[in-house]
Amino acid sequence: MYFYCILTENINHSVVNCIMINTLPEELIAYILSFLKKYKDIGRAAQVCSLWNRLAWAVVPELHLRKFLSVLELSVFENLLKSVPYASYIQLHPEACNSHIHLIHKHLNHLRVLNLRRCREITNEGLEIFGNRALRKVYLSTSWNISNLDFLAGSCHTLK
Repeated sequence: MYFYCILTENINHSVVNCIMINTLPEELIAYILSFLKKYKDIGRAAQVCSLWNRLAWAVVPELHLRKFLSVLELSVFENLLKSVPYASYIQLHPEACNSHIHLIHKHLNHLRVLNLRRCREITNEGLEIFGNRALRKVYLSTSWNISNLDFLAGSCHTLK
């Protein structure tokens, strides 16, 4: 059991109030866990219990998947995206395709940065779905099959 202790002092004596941390609202636990930035720390926190596992991975702000080919299997990829609904940044493996883009659009509503460097299988048609999203940055260097950015620049007024 994990306890959260608060030391309060008054004129006469000190009092330690302890509560079980899992009695805190889930939103507060998730907020606390959101300060973990390294995957190693998030993984350790996720091992505490099933609640922390769910909350720790739900608040991961960035997904760096460039080196993880095994994640591209569509069912695995979709499950990963479902487990991190608040991710604001994603970097895809070079072999990602339009199907991955559609899953990202479906599950990552808070996405602000889409890194598609070297993603040669993604086409204009795949990116059109992001025309109404508030993306801040899109990285497309050496993404050879993307040639028309008019729809993206015209629809994403927040793009820098």
